Amino acid sequence: MSARVARRVLVAIGLCAMLVVAAVVLVAFIWPDGRMRSRELDVGAVEDFAPGTVTSIAPTEDDGSPVTARLPAVLMNPQSQGEAIVRINIARLADGTVLAFVGRDPRNGCALPWRPLFRFEQREGWFRDPCHGSTYDIEGRRVFGPSFRDLDQFPVRVDGGRVRVNIDEAIAGRTYRRDGSQTPIVP
Repeated sequence: MSARVARRVLVAIGLCAMLVVAAVVLVAFIWPDGRMRSRELDVGAVEDFAPGTVTSIAPTEDDGSPVTARLPAVLMNPQSQGEAIVRINIARLADGTVLAFVGRDPRNGCALPWRPLFRFEQREGWFRDPCHGSTYDIEGRRVFGPSFRDLDQFPVRVDGGRVRVNIDEAIAGRTYRRDGSQTPIVP
């Protein structure tokens, strides 16, 4: 075999190898995997959540480990690999509407408890950030503090009297101007 033919064979083998690698990468990119599925958690019956109340939930996997997800409200720890432990605050409004909030402050990622006895603006019952004092009403609206947006929410679906929360599609809360005003920034 001449040197010219050997070079052509080598180039052909190299091109074929590149095409195989490109095909594998393309299939891996396009092929859906288990992580792409939405995780919808059944958090209980609608009747379990009394109107005008908030219930905090820390869901667990089947093996008892805490559920994790990618959340916009979390200051990501480099060791977390972009995931955080999920806490859900389920709010049932007086009109029966069910909302699900990420259980962390959108500004600093601190755990965000519901304080039913906390009194502010002549009302009791607020989400209150214990780290910096940001305060939110039962509908997740920022009313006071250094946070610059409303609470992040999970989509909620009520199906057959059961409340289902999609933890993989957290929606960032409405953003406000950083001058302390309550004027939202309109996209």
